Amino acid sequence: MKQAYRPHSKGLFRLLAKHLSLIHRAAIILSRKTCSFEPKSWTTKQQPLKDEGITMKYYLLKNRSMPWGDYGAMLFSGLLKVLDEYYDDLEIPEIERAGPYFPDIYMANTCNIIVTDRVKTLLESSDISGITGYRRAIVKKMVDIDWQSWDLDSEDPLFYPKGNSPINYIQQGANSEDLIRSAPRAWKLLVGRDGEIKKLSDTRDYLGFSNLALASAPSIDIFQPKNMLFIIVSERFKAFIEREKISTLSFVELSKAG
Repeated sequence: MKQAYRPHSKGLFRLLAKHLSLIHRAAIILSRKTCSFEPKSWTTKQQPLKDEGITMKYYLLKNRSMPWGDYGAMLFSGLLKVLDEYYDDLEIPEIERAGPYFPDIYMANTCNIIVTDRVKTLLESSDISGITGYRRAIVKKMVDIDWQSWDLDSEDPLFYPKGNSPINYIQQGANSEDLIRSAPRAWKLLVGRDGEIKKLSDTRDYLGFSNLALASAPSIDIFQPKNMLFIIVSERFKAFIEREKISTLSFVELSKAG
């Protein structure tokens, strides 16, 4: 049986930075430039969250758990190109992923969220605060890999990509124009910046993030911390996702720095 490639998430990001984009340069670079946000003010239909202290639970936003390590993560989220060859923001981000499955909302990397029309409409009619806008994204490539029909309890995926690199599921796969035509309209969710994350130790915990804590009280429900490349959400956002029966995300509760 072939040994699955399962490096830590950080290893996958390094693969993305090395292999994805124009002339094999980074389309997803782990820098603030890839995690674009709108510095304008936001509005909410209710009073701002209490900020005298951190009284609400907050969570680091992640994709749902997948089998097969980084192979499964790549099949679920695919790639998102947000920079051009000059490392400037693309006006229209480009999605490359496996299909036909297309999540209604998912993390394209640690700080970029993609939503379909369905979730965009739900969010627009909700009282979730912190969303500053939506940037249209296009589906540039879809590779016909129906991984949902595979045995999800198997230790290994049905097949491995060429070269055994997870990114090659997408980069080396044939593009399907039929799948692109049938894909839902997609948007990159733009969020504000608020709050800060404190690093409690140098321990690396890519699953539970026990080495991180919320250092200051945010005033909104979804945001990118001022000092780290993550997306943080409140328990109100988590409740919204659960109420709408959306199962594509997972939530890692953050402790509160003393």
